[in-house]
Amino acid sequence: MWWGDAASRNQPQRLRMEAVVTYYDPTWQLLWVGTDSGFAFVRTHGRELPIVAGQRVLFEGTVIPAVGISADAVKATVLAEEALPAPVSAQGRLDDIAALDAAWATVEGSVCFQRENDPRHLDLDVLCDGRLVRAHLLVGKDAPVPQLVGTQVRMNFVYVGTRDAAGGVRRIDAWVPRARDLVALGSIDRDPRFALPVTPIDQLAKAPADTWVNLVGEVRDLEAGRSVTLRDATGQITIATEQPLEVQPGDRLAVVGRRIGSGVKVTVTNPLCRIAREGSAMGRHDGVAPPRAKLRLVQQVMELPPDEAARHYPASVRGVVTWSDPQASFFFLEDPSGGIRVQCGQRTEPAPAPGSIVSLTGVSVTGAYAPELELRELTVDEGTVEPTAVPISLEEAMTGAQEAQRVQIRGYLRSAEQAGRWLQLNLTTVTGEFTAFMPTRESASALVGSIVRLSGVCTAVANPRRQLTGIRLWVTGLADVHVEHPRPDDPFTAPLSTVESLHQFIALRTQARPVRLVGCVLYNRPGRFLYLQQEDAGVLVLHRVMTPVAPGTWIELVGLPGRDGSRFVLREGNWRPAATPGQAPVPLLIRKPSVLAPDADARLVTVRARLQDKITGLGTHRLMLAANDVRFEARLDATMPLTALPQDGSIVEITGVYVVEHDESRQPRAFHLEVRSLADVRVAKPPRWWTASRALRVSAGLGVLVLVVVAWVVVLRRRVRQQTEQIRKQMENEARLNAELERSARLESLGVLAGGIAHDFNNLLTVIMSNLGLAAMDARVQAAAGDIIADAERGARRAADLTQQLLTFAKGGDPVRRAVALPDVVRESAEFGRHGSRIRCDYEFAANLPPADVDPGQISRVVHNLVLNAAQAMPDGGVVCLRLRTVEVGPKELSLPAGRYLLLSVEDNGPGIPPERLERIFEPYFSTKAKNSGLGLATVHSIIKKHQGEIRVQSEVGRGTVFDLWLPIAQGEVAAAVTPAPAGPVLKTRILFMDDEEVIRRSGANLLERMGHEVTAVADGEEAVRAFEQARRTGRPYGVVILDLTVPGGMGGKAAMERLRQIDPAVCAIVSSGYSTDPVVANYREYGFAARVPKPYRVEELASAVQEVLRREPPTT
Repeated sequence: MWWGDAASRNQPQRLRMEAVVTYYDPTWQLLWVGTDSGFAFVRTHGRELPIVAGQRVLFEGTVIPAVGISADAVKATVLAEEALPAPVSAQGRLDDIAALDAAWATVEGSVCFQRENDPRHLDLDVLCDGRLVRAHLLVGKDAPVPQLVGTQVRMNFVYVGTRDAAGGVRRIDAWVPRARDLVALGSIDRDPRFALPVTPIDQLAKAPADTWVNLVGEVRDLEAGRSVTLRDATGQITIATEQPLEVQPGDRLAVVGRRIGSGVKVTVTNPLCRIAREGSAMGRHDGVAPPRAKLRLVQQVMELPPDEAARHYPASVRGVVTWSDPQASFFFLEDPSGGIRVQCGQRTEPAPAPGSIVSLTGVSVTGAYAPELELRELTVDEGTVEPTAVPISLEEAMTGAQEAQRVQIRGYLRSAEQAGRWLQLNLTTVTGEFTAFMPTRESASALVGSIVRLSGVCTAVANPRRQLTGIRLWVTGLADVHVEHPRPDDPFTAPLSTVESLHQFIALRTQARPVRLVGCVLYNRPGRFLYLQQEDAGVLVLHRVMTPVAPGTWIELVGLPGRDGSRFVLREGNWRPAATPGQAPVPLLIRKPSVLAPDADARLVTVRARLQDKITGLGTHRLMLAANDVRFEARLDATMPLTALPQDGSIVEITGVYVVEHDESRQPRAFHLEVRSLADVRVAKPPRWWTASRALRVSAGLGVLVLVVVAWVVVLRRRVRQQTEQIRKQMENEARLNAELERSARLESLGVLAGGIAHDFNNLLTVIMSNLGLAAMDARVQAAAGDIIADAERGARRAADLTQQLLTFAKGGDPVRRAVALPDVVRESAEFGRHGSRIRCDYEFAANLPPADVDPGQISRVVHNLVLNAAQAMPDGGVVCLRLRTVEVGPKELSLPAGRYLLLSVEDNGPGIPPERLERIFEPYFSTKAKNSGLGLATVHSIIKKHQGEIRVQSEVGRGTVFDLWLPIAQGEVAAAVTPAPAGPVLKTRILFMDDEEVIRRSGANLLERMGHEVTAVADGEEAVRAFEQARRTGRPYGVVILDLTVPGGMGGKAAMERLRQIDPAVCAIVSSGYSTDPVVANYREYGFAARVPKPYRVEELASAVQEVLRREPPTT
């Protein structure tokens, strides 16, 4: 009923059928059932049937088989639920369409892809036994759609197979009726087969046949849906798989499958792939091995650059000999990754015969075109393999991709000649020529003139720059030369063809055979080419005949059809005079040269154009012509006299062969004419007197004159602009210098004023602090007002600190620089500066920092001032980050010499500094804070400059401020800390005390006398020198001299010290000054002083300095 003839299938039939529903989809009107006689597909239409998959149903009613079952005409009675039979296993037999078609089957596989067509239909690509099956899952109403990609499943389904035209399996569809018929077994990632030990590719042949193996390697090549090429450190293998893989060459892939085959043809079947996990196999191996690594694949050797190949990389390769000969000092070898030429080197035994399976070791060497191997050891393995040859065209061979591989090329054998110990075969193909070499044991002269198919190893012919220029085949013998069309006894017995038919499809099917034409010669270059025209079609013929043939001669020609780029040509042309000459072809008139005419290619044409120029070179006259806004060439043999050609500007009618020129994409882009003789160039109109060339010469003269005038104007304007710019820059420089001078003068005036105030203030503070010290030494005063005295001393010290900042800004002073470990100084100063505030200091110090060449006291003041400045900017708290690292400063990068520096960065997250105030922050007495003296940053700037350093500031409102300080690096190491000597008894001596202030002399003398010393106080250096001399004459010299550095109107301490050293070179002196940053104070030892006491000083500082000097020198009483 269902499969009857067309007439019966379109007639109503009575139906009574009991069947099990294996699949029913009312939306797509699909129904498969199973009966006692088998499984089948049944058409349905109309309303939904009251059935579901798995039921045994009785169908009764009327049906038109060609239309199908309808609920309106057929009653469906459910006889039983869950009546599906046990499914037939399709595992391992999916290609058996005859046995499984429409059957209820089961199989296991891995879901590679899923797509939701609509809420009820889900398509899955399931990899089963290495084949991709398209599964269609019917999802229940309102049921969730499962996500199954990467899952191993077992599915029960209706099998539907489709064959291709050859009878093979084209596609397999699996119709899964219910969600419960598709069971998830687990993730592919948890497949236990991927936990098998990894098998190296070179050990695959030794694994037991039909056992599961686990391969891990790098993807070298991928043909989607067909195969993947895998490489590990030992070898390479190509595995056929339909599994869709989202990988790229270079990715690591794990593959499990069953091992099949043997020898070099071993592979795996039923493969399952996944991305390899880290550590799941041996390390990654790139195409080019790491330096000096042993190469195991031919392709690894072939991928070496020439300079790397010359380094003699060791290689261990196993493959098949594809060509060898006892007379040759080389042979060719192929493994699964490619082919290579092997030099025998010192080996005297003949190379193994073609087909032998060998294992060899050698080293890489540079070949003429591609890398080669130089043989060291060779072992012949058991068994042989017939080398296969891949059919390719000469164009494919010219890419170089088939280097050293066995190929098969078809061609016309035009000659065979002796070349040393080899027989050289010269062949012509559709697109070009190549040569083949074979041993001279056999003769190939009988094959000359035949169309043959050669099997051999393809190698490149290269020039000295290693560029491919041709192809050479190495053939083992005549067994590799298959004759497709033997040489005819008379080549002119070939069927007569027309030129027009050569471009048609019928002719293309016989390109392997010579064709015969009769036509008129248009143009001939002996030994190279000629153009032949027959009726309205022409053809280019490539030949080797040196006999000249005149244009207009009718010949009978035989040649091989082929291509020269995109042009149809005949190769290996040979001819004889035509038995019946025809009429000379009439030139085709090209009316619109601007429109390219590919159909006129190789035809005789006439073009009317204007002659613009004539060029001679390479044995050819080239006439440059123009017509209808197009320019083209006409070429003549240079043997024709140039004087006989028309003058430039002439209108000529030129006759010649129309030759279409093609671009790199083989598309027509232009044309030129091949002119046969001077008779083909006729002057239609002579040139006018006022020719373009004369007009050009006049225009050129005027143009030169205009250019000279314009150039003169341009040069004049440029000089005016340059002078104007120079004047403007000079005025700007003068304004800037005046501003700098004014600012410097203002700062200098401020400095002088500040220095004088600070000096006087220091003297006053010295009196105050000395008297406070005297009072504090009195036990009764200490008991009565000790706290008051201590507060007064603290106030005096704060005042002294302020004067110190004034002096640093005003006069500066050479810092006492030494190698200092900067992190300790920075941390101590920062912690001291943040006391009493709500900020936190973070430190980021680089490891192994070199010492800094700085004055630790002054740098401590810099850090203290910066941290204090940040604390005042963040009264509610914040973070100050201090970083230390070394940096390289390049030339002209900063206002510093190039070299290495320590970079100290102080960064806060405060409110920032507005741009209009940022330029003034280093000016003295400039501050945005009410309680700030305005000297902190000015002092910082002065100290850094005195250290030959650099300071930069960056600030962003709302983000914070960063101060960057570059400091010099010390050449030496940090000096070890000196452990103070144990305090000894208080030494006493006679002391000469000089100071210009009476109150200081009185307070200082009182202090020293309270310490037990005998003191003489003088007002200036002259008195000090006289007192010193008199004391020496009376035999009661002074043990210590204390000199004030600055004495207005009198001799100061520096000059006095020079006089005293003349009297007693061993004089023991202490310098004291209110200018504590004076160079003499900073470098007191260079001026002969033993110690220094900067004003204002405390009792302890003065006493300590005196005792330090006395312990260094024995006291004198």
